[in-house]
Amino acid sequence: MTHQTILVTGATGLLGRHVVPLLEQRFSDRTIMAVGSEAGDLSRLDHALGLIRDTRPDCIVHLAAYGGGQEFNRAWTADCLFQNASMTLNLYEAASQNGVKKIVYPVSFDSYPARCLSPVAESQLWAGYNPANYAGHAIGKRLGAAAADVYRYQYGMDSAVLILGELYGEQDNFRAQETATVASIIRCMTEAERSGLRKISLPASDDVLYDLAYAGDVAALIPWFIDNDSPRPVNVSQGVGYSVSDIIEAVREATGYRVEVDLTEPSVDALSPHLMNVSALAELGLSCPTPLKTGIKRTVRWYLDNLDAPKHGFRA
Repeated sequence: MTHQTILVTGATGLLGRHVVPLLEQRFSDRTIMAVGSEAGDLSRLDHALGLIRDTRPDCIVHLAAYGGGQEFNRAWTADCLFQNASMTLNLYEAASQNGVKKIVYPVSFDSYPARCLSPVAESQLWAGYNPANYAGHAIGKRLGAAAADVYRYQYGMDSAVLILGELYGEQDNFRAQETATVASIIRCMTEAERSGLRKISLPASDDVLYDLAYAGDVAALIPWFIDNDSPRPVNVSQGVGYSVSDIIEAVREATGYRVEVDLTEPSVDALSPHLMNVSALAELGLSCPTPLKTGIKRTVRWYLDNLDAPKHGFRA
């Protein structure tokens, strides 16, 4: 089925800023409507119903989310639960009442339970719980996978649930306490270099490996999931583990920074990321191919350009 009218929520976030221009280019013969928080509060059902009635989409790419880096998600865990669960369930309900045919719903890697076996496969999505300090964001997003199943069963509405590795790329959020791993390291090293510091410490360990997904790669896959059936959740990442030192060296190579970075013991509350089994993605003939050094080079260039001359929407 060809979906002629596509609504993208969360269009002003990291992934949304990659997805919208790509859809406009790839689907130039279709109507692409992109909205951010100005379109209404999706945690209210009446706002969600109004948005869907006003835009009348065939397909929704639901990128709207509430959260940040680990520190933010831990500090505001109850808010993360309420906002993410409410937004997603309201959107599914509004879609079902207004004839929407499909929802493409990406969720973050921390939707997986804390004690999954790595590399984690999609079958482990409901294999346990998460510590209370992170459960809000995890469960709030994971409920969308349940909504995909039950709304398909009752209403015949199709969904594609994509479980993403840790995103990074141009348009990332570089605000303190809201950054994810790559953006945080780029910011810290840049601030140190510009301040003339020779050495900084980061609370991190090379024993922890991060499965990173370049946002441009993920965005490039969204059209496939709009136009093709994918009834089960699919991991979308590289399936490769990168250490903090790998990221630091990629930033150093992209910038020429000389600042030394010492790794100190991370917080006991830190969330251990999972390596992801991406065999289901590969079976579909899909992948996230951008090498880490290439993705970080693009991200650093965008960050430095905006740091010196901020453009609209730059978050730092």
